[in-house]
Amino acid sequence: MAVAYNVNDAGQIIPFTPTEVAQMELQTYDIRQGGFPTHTRDSNGCTLKATYFCRYEYLERAICYMLGAAKSWDDSGDLKISRLIPQTWPGKPQIAAIRLDSATGHQFTQDNDAPDELLTPEYNYAKLAFTFQQLPYSLLEDDVTTDQIETYVQVMPSTSDISYLGLPGGTMAYNVEGGVWGPPPVGAIPFSKPIPYPLGFPVPTLTISRKWHRVPLDCWGPGTPLFQRVYGDVPTGKKPFAGTVNAETFLGFEPGYLLFLGTEEELEYDPLGDVLSWTLTHRWQAKTLAPHLWLYFFSSVASEAGSQGWYLATKRGADWSEISLLPDETGLFNVRQHALLFRTY
Repeated sequence: MAVAYNVNDAGQIIPFTPTEVAQMELQTYDIRQGGFPTHTRDSNGCTLKATYFCRYEYLERAICYMLGAAKSWDDSGDLKISRLIPQTWPGKPQIAAIRLDSATGHQFTQDNDAPDELLTPEYNYAKLAFTFQQLPYSLLEDDVTTDQIETYVQVMPSTSDISYLGLPGGTMAYNVEGGVWGPPPVGAIPFSKPIPYPLGFPVPTLTISRKWHRVPLDCWGPGTPLFQRVYGDVPTGKKPFAGTVNAETFLGFEPGYLLFLGTEEELEYDPLGDVLSWTLTHRWQAKTLAPHLWLYFFSSVASEAGSQGWYLATKRGADWSEISLLPDETGLFNVRQHALLFRTY
């Protein structure tokens, strides 16, 4: 079955023209009885049910026009995503058509009942029932999209955790009321006595995720540029982004605060029924106190007490560097531009 949308010479989707939309003869259904549309609104989302007629010969085009489409295309050797965004409800740009609930024939004309073919009746019109739903991500046309993270990317629930930063024994001391530090310290025992066992303090972290919807089938998988970017490729010398920190401010976090944990993939059916598509979920561990590349310095030497805090940790002999310029294999993690995780070329 041929795809229902039009493409240019490079394979990029071309939006339907007004003439093509008019050929579909889309008409509303059940207005006089008050059944168009049916609303559902609650704290879990907003949904509308709406039914239309269209010319039967343009059934596939009408479905594509309503539900949108996504495919890859060749932009001078770069594999990019082209999207036809679904129809949105008037005055509600975040409520879009997400599903065809049913499609039935109307005004029967004839059967194709050849013995060696499946029965394919023909009608003048088709009756299409669609579900419109509030989307948790933005929809942008190709000509206004500068980066794929701007469209079809959903913010997923985050989880928090507390790790405990252990410090060497003796770096902390007992303190009691009335104790005064000085030579010699004044106070009741055990004032000023070093605590012999390791102690520390809690370090909060977040695990955040971004779910990227309707990624064309050939844009992800072994051998694709994005897959090699995430997991590396030994023959070509590409090092993986998994296990790296962000070089620039990304998702609201300053350089070094995000550690990329990898990508979860889901192979899903596409609403048009032509091909499958991917849903990709990128995950990060986010720190809040200091970048992942920094370690805490804590000394039991009184003269060094003023220098306690977080510092960049590198291999011995390495010069200090801004996180975005840190050479590979110098710090605790390599550094990468994580915005490239939403690029397919």
